[in-house]
Amino acid sequence: MKNRRLRPQKLSPAEQQSYDQAGKMLAAGQLEAAGERCRELLQSKPRALEPLRLLSWIDMRSGNIFAAHEAAEATVKLAPTDAMVVAWAAEVAAEVGNLRLARDHRRQVDLLGSRDSAVFSSVATSLTASEDHAGALVYYQRLLKKYPDDKQAKLNVAYSARYAGDFELAETCLRQLVSSHPDFYQAYFALTQLGTVSAEKNHISQLESALQRSGGCTEAEAFLGYGLGKEYEDLGENALAFQHYEMGARGQRKLYPRPSREAEIARSVIAASDGDGPVNDSQVGKGLVFVVGLPRAGSTLVDRMLGAHSKVYNAGELRALPFCAHRQLQLQPAEVMSPGLLAALGEIDVRSLALAYLDCLPEAWRRGETVTDKNPLNYLYVGLIRRALPAAKILHIYRSPMDACFSNYKQLFASGAYRHSYDLDEVAQHYAAYLALMGHWRELYGDSLVELSYELLVADTESELRRVLPALGLDWEDSVLEFHRRKAAVGTASFAQVRQPVYTGSVERWRLFAEPLKPLADALQRAGVSL
Repeated sequence: MKNRRLRPQKLSPAEQQSYDQAGKMLAAGQLEAAGERCRELLQSKPRALEPLRLLSWIDMRSGNIFAAHEAAEATVKLAPTDAMVVAWAAEVAAEVGNLRLARDHRRQVDLLGSRDSAVFSSVATSLTASEDHAGALVYYQRLLKKYPDDKQAKLNVAYSARYAGDFELAETCLRQLVSSHPDFYQAYFALTQLGTVSAEKNHISQLESALQRSGGCTEAEAFLGYGLGKEYEDLGENALAFQHYEMGARGQRKLYPRPSREAEIARSVIAASDGDGPVNDSQVGKGLVFVVGLPRAGSTLVDRMLGAHSKVYNAGELRALPFCAHRQLQLQPAEVMSPGLLAALGEIDVRSLALAYLDCLPEAWRRGETVTDKNPLNYLYVGLIRRALPAAKILHIYRSPMDACFSNYKQLFASGAYRHSYDLDEVAQHYAAYLALMGHWRELYGDSLVELSYELLVADTESELRRVLPALGLDWEDSVLEFHRRKAAVGTASFAQVRQPVYTGSVERWRLFAEPLKPLADALQRAGVSL
């Protein structure tokens, strides 16, 4: 006898009234009360679709993403032909790092053929989180067609277009935004990131005027400071560039005042993994390459080169590993590695972790392709990777201290990520802690780490790649030298640079700013880092 699909339970009039009240609570920002009301309804009717769906939204807004994911999956089982239900499940699956499940849900949405703008929004968000920016662009353009005056819809088109490589479309949208919304500072900043400017073609007067009009607005200082810093640097006005980078960093510290814990976390990982050692020779994880290191150290460049190989699939900056580790311990991933996870690293069931992580991977891995996971912060998880996925390869790309730190300092990261980068002393402390942790992994795992210097890579690309590819289990292909010709989207701050051939202009670039960067050099030396 075939298993019958469970049907949703209908709410009684009194229950419907209680559900409506939960919706009003949510609209008023009373997340906890709204969630409690939904849970009360689900105690008596666990298959009631409306409160289950609302609870998933509430949990997501509350940061309880794993509970949101469980509720979303439960709603799909109850209403697999409801496009909005399935699209929301795709969005949540992508947010928790399960690319396979997100893709399956999106395929189901496509079959349902919905034209609902809310469906488009969830699918676009899912595609963006999955780093399929070309796919997301299609849906964001549909939304913009429906809401041509919506500034966020237009910004989403611009961001997806630039990551997908359509700089002309991105520039058109951003120019329209700064014209129609002169106080939309994020759009000004995005405009400055589309490529190198010249004395004849730049946005400096626009940005300076917007900054003057803002009257000291913190958001303006944050976005416009970094934008002006970048354009002044392009023009060789290095003193002005650094002044504006400082302004941007001050703005970010005001917007995100909570201090960075990243250096402390890196130091704590050493103590927490001190008992780790050689791993078994299991084949679990075969076909995976984890590209690790600091942001802005060359990981996107290396990943792009590997992805030009016919046997390699770039999966992007996956969140699956840290999320699966947190989920196993019933912890929320509020930080890249929470205190609870640090305290329980040795207690993780690595077999279950491996199965959960592998289940999240895209189909390419199941087809036998080599898949790269380019989350730079996985350098914190090297010990877990070696224990859970011993056949996986770990490629560590590193960069000289001053260039690595300065590159982080002058980059505006998304939504307050990498908070250490907004203060030179914190940048130095973070670099020192990262260096110590990588030294720790080297002592524990030795030759199983494949290491690559950014400076050597750009100086002699072919020789370095001919050394690295066999270590990753890959044969040589000339295509890796033509990486810049690839059409595939790039979802990091290096989206423009990696569409160019290799260049050496970023090596020792910090020396152009040697005087204002003296506090950074001093801080690195105090932290024991050799320059």
